[in-house]
Amino acid sequence: MIPDSVSRLFVSAIPPALAAAMEPLTFQDSQIVFREGDDADGLYLIDEGIVRIESNCREIDSDPVLARLGAGELLGELALLDGGMRSATAVSEGQVHLRRLDASSLARLEAESPELAMMVWKAIGEVSALRLRQANHAGARLFSPASSREDSLEVDRIVTAARAAQQVLAAAKEAEVNELLMELGRLFEEEAGALAEMAVEATGLGNVADKTRKNLFACREVLADLEGTPGLGVLEGRTAGMIEMAAPAGVVFGLIPVTNPAATAIFKILSCLKSRNAIILSFARRASMVAQRMDELLSRVLENGGWPRDLIQIVSRKNSRRLTLVFFQHPGVDLILATGGPTMVRAAHSSGRPAIGAGAGNAPCVILNDADAATAAAMIAVSKSFDNGLICGAEHHLVVESGIQSDLMEALETSGVAVLNEAEGESFRSKVLNDDRSAIRRKFLGQPASFIAAEAGIARKVPIRVIVVPILPGEESSGHALTQEKMAPVLSLFVAADVTGAFSIARSLLDGGGTGHTAVIHTHSEEHVLRYAAMMPVSRILVNSPATQGVIGLTTNLRPSLTLACGYFGGSVTNDNVTFRHLRNVKHIAHARAQLPS
Repeated sequence: MIPDSVSRLFVSAIPPALAAAMEPLTFQDSQIVFREGDDADGLYLIDEGIVRIESNCREIDSDPVLARLGAGELLGELALLDGGMRSATAVSEGQVHLRRLDASSLARLEAESPELAMMVWKAIGEVSALRLRQANHAGARLFSPASSREDSLEVDRIVTAARAAQQVLAAAKEAEVNELLMELGRLFEEEAGALAEMAVEATGLGNVADKTRKNLFACREVLADLEGTPGLGVLEGRTAGMIEMAAPAGVVFGLIPVTNPAATAIFKILSCLKSRNAIILSFARRASMVAQRMDELLSRVLENGGWPRDLIQIVSRKNSRRLTLVFFQHPGVDLILATGGPTMVRAAHSSGRPAIGAGAGNAPCVILNDADAATAAAMIAVSKSFDNGLICGAEHHLVVESGIQSDLMEALETSGVAVLNEAEGESFRSKVLNDDRSAIRRKFLGQPASFIAAEAGIARKVPIRVIVVPILPGEESSGHALTQEKMAPVLSLFVAADVTGAFSIARSLLDGGGTGHTAVIHTHSEEHVLRYAAMMPVSRILVNSPATQGVIGLTTNLRPSLTLACGYFGGSVTNDNVTFRHLRNVKHIAHARAQLPS
């Protein structure tokens, strides 16, 4: 909340002269108070209601909600300091009563009542300084006014309830926990299609068929990986003189990405319960429909089984980045499991609490001359078209050795992949990329390739599943959209003269973004595989596999997971596919192996 002195000035006793200078306004639910980028020359005081502050963030997995401001708080105060454009969008939640003070009215106050004008400027300075200090403390580029007392009390309540519920789970027998997991797995499997439909309807991202497959993977494959291994207590596979004993992390705070809300939540719930942790799930506001349905399902299972309802708690409808930061910094949160956009993952790592973060992907896919062109093309098509290209571990670039280029391009077209010619590429850039060519326009993210192609005037005789855009000279810089992670069924194309050139391009792409995540190679040469692996700063090197399916362990022997850590390369504490095994404290009971020398 704003400082007491500001509250006293604007709320408790607004002088008549100031009240007369302010314009009273009323907004109904979901009306725009002002938009990001609008010219700004006034501030607003909230008399009653809630105003949601949103940012037009390029990171699709980052929740655009920066904060929620209530009665007695100011918004838009920077406009009177610099007269610039609005840095965020303000939206009413329910009916909201505001008063607006514009620059011309304040100028009249300065002439007619300098003391009163000085009080206004002092209040603006206090609010701005407070928000700047909080943003600096957070260590992330987030609009982050100081957390309100209400936020702190709510987080305390949720974390305290989770702690009490976790004690019950930790005391339960392995068979009881396994029964709970199986019941949850059965319910999630039954609801896989419905949750997928809700996710697409709520977020407008991806497609129902593939989201259903992801939900089923999270139920079946992840659940199968949990079987036969104890969640806590003495672990098998002892070394002589050594016993390993697992204990829970405690209370886990899990970020849920807007791209995969149901599947990621299912995975984190099953993994946390197996390792005897309570979990607090933070859903993006756009996925609140999915969150609400999952909350209903969880209530049914937990209550029917006699488990504490607070074992799994969901934060969604009133969520914001400000509230998330309060959770991040709460001493009762033992571990943050962060899956989402780079900004929030960085904030998790900077929180001061233990965190496992899943970083951004930007996987190069190298196809060498000795690869099978038809097989590689089919894998690329099935991988990058999956869920409209929303998988961070999918291929994002094709790096092709020149000797196979012709055969591969023909095979790609046969597989429904449109390889753009020069004119089509120009149209794609003008229609699909933003004006400075730094990103794909938001309206195309997570959308079918057929829609993107139609908007860009691109057509083929067969339905288009993926679009491949050959890179042009000058576009190799890390700031160009075609060298970045693309959350759409779009790939960039680089051609290399030889193996060395192909590996060099792949490495430079990773250096520009996606370090630590994944790289792909199609070849029959084990020597090239090992050389490639040695050069790439990533945690997963996929060989002759579709990346989307391979990276989560569906077509490879990687552990089944929907949280893919990036190791020290990417600033994470592990480079594994994260499972319940990472959500435990493992104690090492070490016996002396020899008598001390005399």
